Amino acid sequence: MLLILHSAQSQSAARDSAARWGIGSHFRWLDPRSTIAAFPSIPTCCSLLDAQGGWAYGASAVREIIPRDRFGLEGSLGVTSASIDLASGSFVGYALEGTGPDARVVRAESLTEVDLHATTVETSITATWTPRAIPSSVYLYASFRSNWNLAVSLRQTERLLSPASAVFSDTREQTRLNFDVPVTDRMRHLHLLGVGAGGETSLSSGVAVHARLGLEIPLNGMLQEGVGTILAGRLRLDLIAFFKEQSSIAAPDTVTQAPPDSPRLADPYCMVSLDSVVGNVTWNTRQRIFSLLPYVFFDKGSSLVTGQRYNVVDTSAAVGFDERRMISSSADSLSEINNTLNLYYNVLNIVGRRMRDDYPRAILSVSGYTDDAEDESNNIALARRRAMAVAEYLRTVWRIDSTRLIITAGRLSPTAAITTMLSEQDRIDGRQENRRVELQSSIAEVLDPVVVRDTTLLQSSLQAWGITEAPVGDSGYRVLFFAGDDSSLNLCTSETVSQTGPMRFTTELSGMCGTSSRKPAHVIAIIESPLTQNVSCFDSCVATIRKTYQSARRDASGAAIDRFRLTQFQYDAGEPLEAQKSLIERYILPSVRPSSSIELLGFTDRKGPADANQRLSEQRAGMLARLLRDRASVTLRAYGEGSTNVSAPFPNDTPEGRLYNRTVEVIIRTPSVSP
Repeated sequence: MLLILHSAQSQSAARDSAARWGIGSHFRWLDPRSTIAAFPSIPTCCSLLDAQGGWAYGASAVREIIPRDRFGLEGSLGVTSASIDLASGSFVGYALEGTGPDARVVRAESLTEVDLHATTVETSITATWTPRAIPSSVYLYASFRSNWNLAVSLRQTERLLSPASAVFSDTREQTRLNFDVPVTDRMRHLHLLGVGAGGETSLSSGVAVHARLGLEIPLNGMLQEGVGTILAGRLRLDLIAFFKEQSSIAAPDTVTQAPPDSPRLADPYCMVSLDSVVGNVTWNTRQRIFSLLPYVFFDKGSSLVTGQRYNVVDTSAAVGFDERRMISSSADSLSEINNTLNLYYNVLNIVGRRMRDDYPRAILSVSGYTDDAEDESNNIALARRRAMAVAEYLRTVWRIDSTRLIITAGRLSPTAAITTMLSEQDRIDGRQENRRVELQSSIAEVLDPVVVRDTTLLQSSLQAWGITEAPVGDSGYRVLFFAGDDSSLNLCTSETVSQTGPMRFTTELSGMCGTSSRKPAHVIAIIESPLTQNVSCFDSCVATIRKTYQSARRDASGAAIDRFRLTQFQYDAGEPLEAQKSLIERYILPSVRPSSSIELLGFTDRKGPADANQRLSEQRAGMLARLLRDRASVTLRAYGEGSTNVSAPFPNDTPEGRLYNRTVEVIIRTPSVSP
């Protein structure tokens, strides 16, 4: 648990103030999980002792690095003292006192204890976060702490509990020290990960209280020879007092600033009251999704990955590879097609990076195939060389372990186009599609589409509401508005008031007036008139920022437009490829609203008769329509290649272009909603 005291005019103001210093103390309950047998200094008898527990406490200095609004960051340095009863046990001793008939057996009970004392320097970094679903005074935290040993000593003592005779007089009156030895060099430094929750409340205008309670997870053991962590706390309570630093905001040079605790006392007839300031920020968002084909195609008789088709990199370029850098910012239809193909020609680099960075446990099945003509026919060795070439590129460039790559080989692919059609061009096309390597991952996300989200600031403004009052006769007065952060202020605008007495005003400030649109800003209103030009008369408050997100793609009526070409279908089939069935649920359906209208455009490649292609395109569009009709109104259109003047989106002269053309384009239009 963490208790923080800091100065603030209010809870919200405290969160938006400058970074602060603090002092505090902390307490941990220590729960040992180790064996004292690792210390050879302890007598053998003590292996019978029972493990105990103890406490650690300390003091620290804390610096707030990032002031907390929804997210905050703190660092601390302190000293911790720990005392833990590693083990204890009671023993009973018997002795014969006297001789002859007067001899008797006497009994004594003793307590043996083993203690560990440690003094450490503790450093920590703590992040706090307030989810929007909970009150701003409550937050979660995570911390990383390291304890560096200064001095650690081990002590064993023995104390007589119930002596019954002078036989045991040596331990009757005092505790006997068996040993007290330093063990600093045998103890590891301790690293802990802490998680928990905290709360905040203000004590006064200068002090607020944070309380955090959490659990700690040891990341290593302190005892080098032991089986666990001796000084690992399971429950932690911290008490820290933060003191607010004085704000550096100053009134402009045109007026003299009064003491911040009584800005209006200098002239009771001068008044400006700033009720509230609201910033309105509108962001344009655009999500672009580009599907990947799980295939690598080869030239006739070739097993080389390097060629005109696919982009390859060396090991140095693989370190900083980022597929999103290859995408053009243009959003027209031709650019989207070029972006899709450009990403596909980097499919091996994208798969390699994801397996290396994002999914280090994914297994990739690499299956090679050939066509059925000339030297390709029944050439299993060539199919295997193709699969091995792909696997070798992933292994050498992307450092994918060979145990994660499963290589298989076959003749014709069971999912590729057939090679026995009547048309010679159709037969050539089918053979091209069979000269390939198919990729299939144990984790579907390895072959997921590439998603790019662009967010740009469209417009922003500040509005101020308040009331002014100054009986200054016919000369009137001005109210000047300044905004900025703790280090600087900018003059936004001024409101000229000619009347006397109260006047409510609403002022549109110039843009965001130099303030950040991502967090609340300070806004100050200052009155200026002949009677008050040498007297400070001002009010201030923190602006509330309202954020609005809208789609960057919109039609003439303002409706948001989302366009998808995510589903590629099997050859001559109305069902999508198995690896891409889930894309509909994961990417398309979340964009559909009850008010949306959906247009489906079915396409085929150039293979086959025009009438068959038309039926196939209708079948594919109908499959998606059945999934979407219960979500919104659906308009279905189908364009079979060769049956209309509408061209397929991708070029038909390459196998990858034809596979991308076996698709249904989904266009979702969602009307804008007035705030």
